[in-house]
Amino acid sequence: MYWIEAAEEADRKGVDIITTSLGYNNFDDPKYSYTYNDMNGTKSFIGRASEIAVNKGIFVLIAAGNSGEVPWHYITTPADNVKVFSIGSVDSAGNASAFSSYGPNSLGMIKPDASTRGTSSTTVNNNTTISVSGTSIATPIAAGGVACLIQAFPTMNRDVMRTNLRQSASLFPAHNDQMGYGILNFGSFYNSTLNTSELVKKNTIAIFPNPVKNILNIATEAQIISTEVYDNLGRMILKSAQKSIKVEDFAKGTFYLKIQTKDKVYYEKFLKQ
Repeated sequence: MYWIEAAEEADRKGVDIITTSLGYNNFDDPKYSYTYNDMNGTKSFIGRASEIAVNKGIFVLIAAGNSGEVPWHYITTPADNVKVFSIGSVDSAGNASAFSSYGPNSLGMIKPDASTRGTSSTTVNNNTTISVSGTSIATPIAAGGVACLIQAFPTMNRDVMRTNLRQSASLFPAHNDQMGYGILNFGSFYNSTLNTSELVKKNTIAIFPNPVKNILNIATEAQIISTEVYDNLGRMILKSAQKSIKVEDFAKGTFYLKIQTKDKVYYEKFLKQ
């Protein structure tokens, strides 16, 4: 429940990424424990909540887990949810880490989605570098790469981004149960996207500034038919056909846009300061 509360607050703050290094299957009271058959992505509260966060536009990364060498060797929840981006671990040679948990989820969906280095990875603790291992370090490493891609391509649809990350990984179109589609290749993703930048430009919408205080602008080559603004309760509070929207009287918080062009509907969110 604490994770769900944190995710709700993150959404209110306009967060783009959640990276989580935890997973559940066994509890002190066994009646609350899960079986592998329960690892279907929607059995657990946290699994369903993580999907809601993804549907709100947050890129959610979840550690696959470190159970690869124990009898329970599977991923845990919420890494089992099909909408989240689950991360496995590899070593410096690009081989699956022995401890990295196995997919797929109980419905047969490929999990983890992909992998980054989680064996003897370097991080910082108390102003010094240390070496640590686990999918708990592999996942924030992946999140750092995703953050760079979101900064580089802020208008890219997150479902498209997840798909392109899988398709640019080292094993794609093949996969295995510990590495998913393989090692993430952020450079390949970036360069291939730049090569189609004109296509991206013509088929996307950008909003700026975001966060915003006074005027929110919509940049697109398409003709805007209408723009609807919704609050966190789903109430429409404004409708316009202009490319500039006055928001200075809005309360602080997160708002959502539904932008109807001649050929497509876009959904965006912005943070009012």
